[in-house]
Amino acid sequence: MTVGFRLIGAAVALALVAACHSGAGSSAAVGGGPSCLAASSGALAASSGAPGGSSGAGSSGGPDGAAGASGGVAGGPGGSARVPAGSAGGSAGSVAGGGPVPDVALDCFSGSGKARLTDLHAPAIVTLWASWCVPCAKEMPAFQSVADKAQGRVRVIGVVTFDAHDHAQAFIDEHKVSFTMLDDPDKHLLVAVGRAGLPVTLFLTADGRIAHLYNGTALDEPTLESMTATYLGAAA
Repeated sequence: MTVGFRLIGAAVALALVAACHSGAGSSAAVGGGPSCLAASSGALAASSGAPGGSSGAGSSGGPDGAAGASGGVAGGPGGSARVPAGSAGGSAGSVAGGGPVPDVALDCFSGSGKARLTDLHAPAIVTLWASWCVPCAKEMPAFQSVADKAQGRVRVIGVVTFDAHDHAQAFIDEHKVSFTMLDDPDKHLLVAVGRAGLPVTLFLTADGRIAHLYNGTALDEPTLESMTATYLGAAA
């Protein structure tokens, strides 16, 4: 009888240990797991070689429509009005970088989990876009092409901004966009970089700085490649 109780006690103890290990593993997966920003192929460059800027424009924040809005378009999901976003002040086009990328937690567009651009630790081009944004649609093929060409050297990340998830998914499917997407329906990142209109393009260095911010007319492929070389020191 005593031996039986000892055997039962040992079995229970082993079961509890196994349960603890299993619980810890599942908790880690739910809490984070492999980031949706994990490189899908190739090793990324350890340094960007990008020139540093003196202005920290990229890290400024503020309420919607704060100073620094530029020549993108403002609007929203569901076909809402798209009007010039330059009325809040500031100039359209490029802005010198140098400031840190905002530490904003964004949803992974596909699946669950959160991701932060501060965790990239690699040179990256980040495009803030929406399905309702006409210039965003115009420049998207350029970003896809650069993403294909620059694999292993520069990441291209999309941030779906102030858009309905199903509308953005339909756009992604139609235009065969394959690079990593994050979801920002409440435009936290857009506000954090001091912009009010889309599209916005951020050029991020491996050490987490905004080397350059562009918020103007739609980019074509040669211009995007040239800016990538200039601000990230990498050829597409």
